[in-house]
Parts: sequence; structure tokens; C-alpha cells
Amino acid sequence: MYRFSLKGMSKAQAIVEAEGINLAIVRGQPVDWLGRDSSKSWAAMYADFLSWVQKDNELASASRTKYAGVLTRLAHFLNAEGIRLNASTDFSERIARQYVEWREDTPVARNGDPSSQRKRRPKLRTVHDDVDLLRKMFERARERKWIAVNPFADIRRPKRKGGRKSAGKRITDAEVKRLLRAARKFDAAAEPKGRESGFRGIMADSIELMLETGLRTGEAMALPWAHFEDAGREESFLDIAEFEIEYEARRPLSPGRMSALRELARQRSRRRLLFDDDAHAVHFLGQRLVGRHTPALLDLRPIDVPLKGNAIVIRDSFSWAPKGKSAEIPLSPTAFEILQRRRRVVDAGEPFIFPHPHGGPLLSDFAQRFDAVRTAAAVRPEIRAHDLRHTFAMRLREVRTDFDDIRGLMRHSKLTDTELYAPYEGRVHGRSAIMRAHEARRQRAKGE
Repeated sequence: MYRFSLKGMSKAQAIVEAEGINLAIVRGQPVDWLGRDSSKSWAAMYADFLSWVQKDNELASASRTKYAGVLTRLAHFLNAEGIRLNASTDFSERIARQYVEWREDTPVARNGDPSSQRKRRPKLRTVHDDVDLLRKMFERARERKWIAVNPFADIRRPKRKGGRKSAGKRITDAEVKRLLRAARKFDAAAEPKGRESGFRGIMADSIELMLETGLRTGEAMALPWAHFEDAGREESFLDIAEFEIEYEARRPLSPGRMSALRELARQRSRRRLLFDDDAHAVHFLGQRLVGRHTPALLDLRPIDVPLKGNAIVIRDSFSWAPKGKSAEIPLSPTAFEILQRRRRVVDAGEPFIFPHPHGGPLLSDFAQRFDAVRTAAAVRPEIRAHDLRHTFAMRLREVRTDFDDIRGLMRHSKLTDTELYAPYEGRVHGRSAIMRAHEARRQRAKGE
């Protein structure tokens, strides 16, 4: 709210004006709200930043929103820390470093939703993006003679605390049992009406499949049926490769939104698109829905709005590429049985093994559901969904699987990554290796 305090607004007035400015930025419309009382004032330079973001023709509307969000967070930081700037040169390197520390440690709401109660510290790459963008903007200000020195010029990207990538956590067998028991109860309570057949057992099956295959969360949630090669109990495998799939999503709307949408459809000609741009779609459907289906929603026409019901059908496409190398993952008998069970409960025309109840892959909703399952299971609160993959690697190492085989199954490009997921334990692995070598020498001595 810092930038609005320059105009003497109340908090309520500032919120209303902020929403209007953000909408104008998304639409690419000019904004002139701080004024330029002084060519060297902080307020004037901040307004110049915003003007540059909205007028850069190379930026898509989504990028404009992202850039404007960084500026909004910078203004929020100044207000939260009680920092008042008058001249453009008042923003020093000390303040820049203070901003980076604040950005690292301040929890943010999921998807930027201020009403959300579920808040976490931002990911490191998000902080990196903020630093890079602010360095670029302040460098532009230096070239335009707003400031003499770029305060972000010598600010390095923050590193992960602890210096090394986290090795993850091994989920014990007892914790796995509690997780699966809680997941089955969650599935029974969360089955949406009308989609019971496709959504039944989705959390329990997905957790167990990741434990059996070592798939990353994104890989498991995006799995299409076309990549399951069913060659019997002993020879089946999953093909982890790039793909693109078209699907239909049935998104429910509130009666008020649906009524407004039908009124808009009646006012439009049949040949005209339903929405002018993404900001227009957000006004009728909300940011969360538009963010998931922006291209498909902008192709809707009045004829696509249903005359009855409170749901809109969106024909969308989903493309995905693996984080690591493409590979064929062999399936254990347990993993094969899980997929056969999924095939019995998922609708015949559904392209995804783990579908969202409204259509498409489950993806982003999985993390929130896993948190609920973990809490109900009363396991360690620090356990993440990604630790299912770590546990898969540790199980292989415990039965003395060759290190190269673990690396291949985990699809790591570097051996050091495999060491993090399956660390060497001297007491267990070292003693076992020494005893095997000792036994081999003894047998050779007997033979001689």
C-alpha cells in the first residue's frame, strides 16, 4: 500500500484503485495515477516502471501481469518495513538486500490468492526471477538518468540455505501404511457426485504408484493411458515421453456467473467470439478458471454457452514434456495391478490415468490433497509428496541394487543427484560389501 500513501488514500480506497490499475495493465491500457511532481522523485520513477511494463509490445498480457506483480511486491515490502522514499536515489543497495531477505522469508498465499489461508515461503527460483527483473528495471532507470547506480547490480541470486540440495526423507513402512489408510478414507469422502467412477481411489492409487515406480509428482499426475504399454504382468512398462492431448473440461460456475454468461451470449452475434480478451474473461469467470484454460476460453463462441445447468464445457489441450530424459519405466506386479484397477474405474473416454473431477489431469490440486492426507495420517509434517520418489530409491539401495540401475530408474543426468536420493550408509552398505569380498576370497582360497 506504500505507493498509494503518497496520495493520502485510505486502505479501502487503495485496494479499489489497485484492482483498477492491475486490470488496466493486463489490458495494455495506459495508467497515470501517481503523477510526476518531481522528475527525480521515487513516485515518478515507480510510475515510469509501470508505464514501461504496460507499453512493452514484446510482452504478452500474462507477462505484464507478472511484471506488475513484482512491482506490487516491492511496494508492499516498502510499506511493511516502514521505508519512506522521496528521491529516486533513496533506494540504496542496502534496501535492495533487505528486500531480497524479506522476499525469501515472507510466506505467500497459494496462486497469489490473498484470501487463501494456506501460505508458504516462495520457491527459490521465484525469488531469483524477482531479483533478475528488478535488476533489469533499475538498470533501465540508470540509463535514463533517474539514478546514478543500480542498487541491484551487485545483488547475487540467493542460494539455498545449507548450501546443498536437500536429500529428501525416507518414509518408513509404518508411515506408508498410515498414508495409504488415510488416502483411502480421503478418497471415500472426496468422491464428487457424478464422477465417482473416474475419481474413485485416486489418492491411494497415485501414492502407491509413485512408491512403486519412483515417478515425480508431475509425471504421475500427467500420465495418459496412451503411455501405458500393457504387455502382461511381467513385461508392462510406462513410457515417460513428451505428448499433447485434447480433452474436455466441465467447469461448474456459480448461478450468478452462469446467468451473466448467458446474458453476454445473448448480446453477441453467433459468429463473434464470446470474450474480447483474457481480462474480459476474468471479469465473467474469475482468475483461477481463466488461468487454467486461457487459450481455450478465448476461442469460445455464444453457441458454446449451455442453456441449462451451471457448468460450462471447455475443449482444451494439454501438452507435457518430462523434466529429465524420456524413458521406459518397467512396472512391478504391484504397479501393474494398480493400473489395472485404475482402468476398471476410469471412464472409457478419459485420456488421463489420474483425472481431475472436472476434466483434464489432476496436477496442481494433488499437493493440497496430499497435505490433507498427510495430516490425517499423523505422519511427520515435513514429509512431501516428492519423498515418495526418494523412498523408492532408498528401497532399491537397501536391497543392494546396483548404483547405475538406480540412476537409470530415477533418470538422473548426474550421478551426484542419485547420491542425494540414495545416500551411501557405511554401516549397512560398507559392511555388506566387505563381507561379500571376504567370502569371495575365502571361496577362492578353498578352490586353490
